[in-house]
Amino acid sequence: MTERKMIDENDATLPESLRRAILADLKPVKPLSPPLHRAVLLVPWTLIALATFWWKFGFRPDMPQLGVLLAWGFSVAQLLLALMVAVSSLREAAPGSGLPRTTLWACAVGALGFHLAGLALAFRQSPFPSPPGLDAAERTACMYYEFLIGAPILLLGLGLLRRGLPFRPATAGALAGLAAGLLADSSWRLICPFTFPSHVLPSHTGSIVGMVILGAAFGALLDRLRPAAPR
Repeated sequence: MTERKMIDENDATLPESLRRAILADLKPVKPLSPPLHRAVLLVPWTLIALATFWWKFGFRPDMPQLGVLLAWGFSVAQLLLALMVAVSSLREAAPGSGLPRTTLWACAVGALGFHLAGLALAFRQSPFPSPPGLDAAERTACMYYEFLIGAPILLLGLGLLRRGLPFRPATAGALAGLAAGLLADSSWRLICPFTFPSHVLPSHTGSIVGMVILGAAFGALLDRLRPAAPR
């Protein structure tokens, strides 16, 4: 029996209604770009935010004490680590391309650990407290600006995930939130002058953790938000 005859016989067993439904659902699909190409789309808003807030507030006054490496070097390195996390998130959008869970944990913990190391080194080099009586106000302001920078990045990351079919949407969303939080902080850390742990841990690190929680929550809703297939 020839292959063509086998196909014809199998086709004959399909109900006509099912055949029409399949044909009506067929449409061209644009392939996903490589994860790195999609992750780079998250960077422009980070740079726009940096330029905007530099124009409004200026760079942090302790730049000379920090030096080029601890100020600009750490920000650039954190941005690159955030891109690595974003790539890990976007790999989840293509079934079968996701990294092992242990690798994702190592990537996330390593990136967050680098962020914390940057905070500790900045405090050691330039211990600069919030103005007396304004601790809470300064913490709230930094959280506001970090979320202002990070929220559009997170929405874009979730939108890129939604174009694919992540099997672990909550994990992918959490990684997108971590990438957004790290990108936002890589920009805002060049503006905020305060280095005391009582300020940076709740406002800077806390904002990153908040973005992770939001990303995981919205990522878990990706399947529900996906348009239903036509019947």
